[in-house]
Amino acid sequence: MFNRPTSRTIVAACAFAVLLAPPAGAGGRYAAMVVDANTGAALHAEAPDERRHPASLAKMMTLYLVFEAIERGRIGYGTRIPVSPAAAAAPPSRLGLEPGSEIALVDAIKALITKSANDVAIAVAEYIAGSEEAFARLMTTRAHQLGMTATQFRNASGLHHPEQVTTARDMLRLALRLQDDFPAHYRLFSLRTFSYGGREYRNHNLLLGTFPGTDGIKTGYIAPSGFNLVASVRRGKRHVIGVVFGGRNAKSRDAAMSALLTRALRQASPVFTRKREPVLIALPRPARRSAPALPAVASAVPSPPRLEPARPDIRSPAGLYEVQVGAFNTTAEAERALSLARNALAPLLEAYPARTIPYEMGDRRLYRARFGGFSEEVAAAACLKLRRQRIDCFVSRAE
Repeated sequence: MFNRPTSRTIVAACAFAVLLAPPAGAGGRYAAMVVDANTGAALHAEAPDERRHPASLAKMMTLYLVFEAIERGRIGYGTRIPVSPAAAAAPPSRLGLEPGSEIALVDAIKALITKSANDVAIAVAEYIAGSEEAFARLMTTRAHQLGMTATQFRNASGLHHPEQVTTARDMLRLALRLQDDFPAHYRLFSLRTFSYGGREYRNHNLLLGTFPGTDGIKTGYIAPSGFNLVASVRRGKRHVIGVVFGGRNAKSRDAAMSALLTRALRQASPVFTRKREPVLIALPRPARRSAPALPAVASAVPSPPRLEPARPDIRSPAGLYEVQVGAFNTTAEAERALSLARNALAPLLEAYPARTIPYEMGDRRLYRARFGGFSEEVAAAACLKLRRQRIDCFVSRAE
């Protein structure tokens, strides 16, 4: 027999139910989802695939591309980011940077995470891709490559654009990829404060320091979306990540998130069984003064040469370029990716040697999957062909 509920338990249950209900005033903007990061299982879902405006949650994707560029060696924490008039004129929230000034990339990252600075987001986007519009295209392309197929980005900041949309499920996928792919950089999401120009800025994610175990990651607000939040919590061996869209205000949003995470932590598994997806980052390269667009995000290659069937003389005698089709947790995964790519682009790739290259990223050992011996022109054309078959790749000079 079940125990008869007391008045205290009835009140507590009602209060919990209220917190899980859509925040008042959210209307059709509300959506929520929580996953067990150890297993990948959904522990709560309400409108998880309904499209919502991300607001500053878009900066999670901006930061993903920044971290990726760092891992490629294209930029570093010390890189100076120039501030254009367009960036300086961004509406709040902003850091108040002056046109013609510069900000170190490490400070830019901290400003994006804590202050959610729109002027910084635009400056970073312009530096990496040449314009914010070009960067937004890279964001969308990369999002789709990560499986965020319902997401469209139109700017780097999250300022409102009617076509800039995402879903709770896509944002959770991005949060997991930030943690899986860039564990060293991800630690910056736990910053509670950021000091710059003689001022101290508090992280907008108030669950840091108030909800035990919170290690990040991002808040967002615009009027059409309401108050949004993605939060990650680790307690003991349990790890859950939640997203809430459409809060009436920050307080009610945080209360709803806290209730969802509290329940999820009781359900979560302490055993990690989730299979991590391949890390899609490129070989680190020396930084350049002018930052080109990210090569692993498909950009058009003008007038690629026609790829003929493989012949012994198709390879350039110099053979100084390689095509990488991913970085993986095991040699078996890397070899599987090489096999899939070779089959997708047969017979061309049969003429080029395949290899797996071990390297260290933080405390993880990964394996690059590469084909070598290309001329630069043929490597670029081969990579474009692979991308058209939904196989991510990039071209680099051989070590």
